[in-house]
Amino acid sequence: MKAIHKKISLNFKYLSIIFCFLHALSASATDLDASNIEQWLRAQAAFIAWGDTHQKELNKYSPPQSATEQLDANAIIEPIKKAKLYDSAANVATSQGFKSLEEWAELSIKISKTAATIIMSQQPQALSDEKIKELQEDTRIPEAQKKEMLKLMKQNLALSKKLREGVSENDQKTLSPFLDDIRKTMRQ
Repeated sequence: MKAIHKKISLNFKYLSIIFCFLHALSASATDLDASNIEQWLRAQAAFIAWGDTHQKELNKYSPPQSATEQLDANAIIEPIKKAKLYDSAANVATSQGFKSLEEWAELSIKISKTAATIIMSQQPQALSDEKIKELQEDTRIPEAQKKEMLKLMKQNLALSKKLREGVSENDQKTLSPFLDDIRKTMRQ
């Protein structure tokens, strides 16, 4: 029981980090290459500092969780606009070599979704329909705790499936050498 709870907690932690990171991002059709991944990694310190500076204002306009699950640029850009911080965020993007805030956001979501896909593929047994069924049938776990664990597992499984949508094998191969640096960036 503790092992199952630990796996759920670990996956929830990774998915929460990824989900929170995705909360500030949008989607892209551009293929990943070493150049744009390196540019994105170099830019993250500036974006993290900007986010820390404006966190209080942004929190007032953060969309509800259901809106961020859409993983769409409007759900990301709208709170920035409502907080009257669009020009400021766009300045960070252009100072880091991006054409626009939208370009940075599109690359960010592409990198984040690809990293999430790689991480989840490294632990395929940790979050699956089979694990949910095992938990449902486990009589050692109190019903209230089981209900909460099942709810989290189902939410995480749905999110993991959504994150994998549109992630190519080529992008996974390209991003793999940068995965440790990306993980460090996501933890900041």
